[in-house]
Amino acid sequence: ATLFAKVAVGTEVRILHQPYLAAWFRNRLYIQAYAPLEKWAGGKAALQNEFRNKLETLAVSHRLKLQWPAVQAVLDRADGLPVAIDDSGNVEAVADAGWLEHPWKLRGTFIPARVGEDDWSVRTEGAFDQDTAKKLAEMLNHQGPAIPSYPMYEDGGFLVISGPFGSQAEAEKTARKIEQDFEIISVAVPPAIKSIPDAE
Repeated sequence: ATLFAKVAVGTEVRILHQPYLAAWFRNRLYIQAYAPLEKWAGGKAALQNEFRNKLETLAVSHRLKLQWPAVQAVLDRADGLPVAIDDSGNVEAVADAGWLEHPWKLRGTFIPARVGEDDWSVRTEGAFDQDTAKKLAEMLNHQGPAIPSYPMYEDGGFLVISGPFGSQAEAEKTARKIEQDFEIISVAVPPAIKSIPDAE
């Protein structure tokens, strides 16, 4: 409920199913456990085994000897509270984790490069509203193979720019693919023509 007043209606949400989490922070190992969602409840033992393997790797890299009964107690409790655990098996709940700044980029998020003056690109024809342009760019960025794309405001509306591309053929092929997959007219755009300085 605390989040309701902090998040605008319509904010996009990404749901991650990661019931078992671990991190090394300020020379301490922290673990956190949630009950797996019903859809994955049958694979709880496998999820915990996978987590233990990752935890062992993390502990070895920091020369920490884990006390597995203490770890298992946290996994069984699955209350969602982060706890610090040491090599004696002591578990210390984090009373107030506090608010963290939202990361500017989620792990694994694809950030497309911007098209430069010397690059071939593709642009959609016609204007979209901001949300439609953003969704189209996201779909292009995440389909297989990904087409690096981003929305851009121009002349009172939004369009989608894709690229950069290394050649005219690559840009034209991409324009055709966007038209076929999304039924949106797209055109290949050559690199900007630079003015030639006057001869002296």
